Amino acid sequence: MIPIFTLLIFGQLDHFGFDSIPSPQTAGIAFQVTIYALNNLGQPVPYYGSAHIYIPGISYPVKPDTIVYFNGSSSWQGNLMVSIAGENIILRCEAGGATGTSNPFQVMPNSPYRLVSVLPGETYAPGHQKGRIGTPSSQRAGDFFNVSIFLTDRWCNLINTADDSVFCSSTDQFGTQGGIRLSGGGGGINFAFRTASNQTIFVRDVTNSNIKTDTTSNISIYPGNYHTLLVLLPGENHLPGDTTISNANTPGKSGSPSDQYVLEDFPITVYATDSMWNKTGVSGSQIRVSGASGFSEPAPQIIQNGEATFYANFSSSGEKFLIARDLDSNFISYDNFLKITARANNFDVAVSPETISPGEIAKITVTVYDRNNQPIEGKWVSFSVVGGNGYILPQYDTVPTNQQGICESQFTINAGYFNELDTIEIHADNYTESTTVYVIIPDSSVMEGNLVAYPNPFGKINQPVTRFIYYLEQSCNVIFAIYDPFGNLVHRRNIMAGENGGRMGINMLTWDGKNDKGKRVASGVYYVMIKGYVHTNVFLEKRLRVGVIW
Repeated sequence: MIPIFTLLIFGQLDHFGFDSIPSPQTAGIAFQVTIYALNNLGQPVPYYGSAHIYIPGISYPVKPDTIVYFNGSSSWQGNLMVSIAGENIILRCEAGGATGTSNPFQVMPNSPYRLVSVLPGETYAPGHQKGRIGTPSSQRAGDFFNVSIFLTDRWCNLINTADDSVFCSSTDQFGTQGGIRLSGGGGGINFAFRTASNQTIFVRDVTNSNIKTDTTSNISIYPGNYHTLLVLLPGENHLPGDTTISNANTPGKSGSPSDQYVLEDFPITVYATDSMWNKTGVSGSQIRVSGASGFSEPAPQIIQNGEATFYANFSSSGEKFLIARDLDSNFISYDNFLKITARANNFDVAVSPETISPGEIAKITVTVYDRNNQPIEGKWVSFSVVGGNGYILPQYDTVPTNQQGICESQFTINAGYFNELDTIEIHADNYTESTTVYVIIPDSSVMEGNLVAYPNPFGKINQPVTRFIYYLEQSCNVIFAIYDPFGNLVHRRNIMAGENGGRMGINMLTWDGKNDKGKRVASGVYYVMIKGYVHTNVFLEKRLRVGVIW
């Protein structure tokens, strides 16, 4: 210890002196240090101010790195922590041109805590917060490089007695992975990435799960040399680094090509890639795309920055293929397959009858044609009422076309007070067309619960049937009965709820003037009874006279 005189000899600060630091110390654990402000004779002098504490040649591992002398004291005493381990550690104190160093002492690593991985271009840095300094050098996809791995304490000092096993994986789903056994606390593994992008490696201790895992710095992986062409169709995504080998499994991309349509252009993207399907940056080569029969054969394009885009179509439907070829280097893609389907381009619509009354059905027949004006088989066609009170029968709202490209739907109406023109929208693919049905309401009193018959009387040559119109508040069972003037039953029909005549809304039933044996009744007046019921509840019971004239 430097002697302290009862009476300090004042003079100018010349250098600093340390009490001897015991050895060994442990990284990360504070120990007491006393530092004196001394004149050129080695005598204590008052000092007002601060001083910097560091290890020569290393800028980071002492805390605190600044000490303060208060009230003109000639000594500072406090705890310092050194984060770097070593055999001959020396502390230096410096202020205003005055310096001083401690005795050499040993600092031992602390207990095992974490892994540190170091990439090419970086330097292992014990005592540093991350354990490494520098910037990783870029690597080429597919090339192996060495990754150094160290088992360290919390402050990244090597634990040279460790022989743990470690395992390495990465952000590259197609990159290498594997493990090594450390020797003397360290080791190296050869690693390669397949996907060109910014990547990282994850390192974990297999022997001791309590050891903190490490993630490397980001490392830039660039593509290899131009090797082949890759075709991307709508619905497919680029999959650089892909390890798929069989062309049937479409290496270099994921997803399935979406169906395209006859005589409609679709985009075709072509990449110039390396052997691992990474897009390169080559420019200047002339690329041609060709395909199966009916392909529109777009003009060749010059590839720019590894990419060219074409727009083309097929004139016929079916399973098709296409390829891309570099006309300068003769690189060629594998065969790419997609389905071409016929898309609705126009309809032929027929409505029969074009005019109906409530309860009647209008049939809507549609023939669907493609851009080649050819009928399309198996095309789903949807029908919806967009104007009026009618509706499409549920089983006919979406129907497929037959071999002749024809489908049929049915329209009806159950309610209404006035005549109306209903509009039906017909839709297939992205094509839509409309048609109309005229609805005649024979007597608006039907909605008020009346039973209406028309024509009445009937039976002439041009009026072979009469229609009975009535309104039901809900679906129910219906009895439809006709009697002669003497009360004898002529015709009876039992209708179940939900069937035609037993639906909620306006219903229509017809009678052709024949009895249940299929014979014409005699001319005269007949009595009609319609009764709607569910169990014992009667919702409608109406009677009406109707005349038959032959």
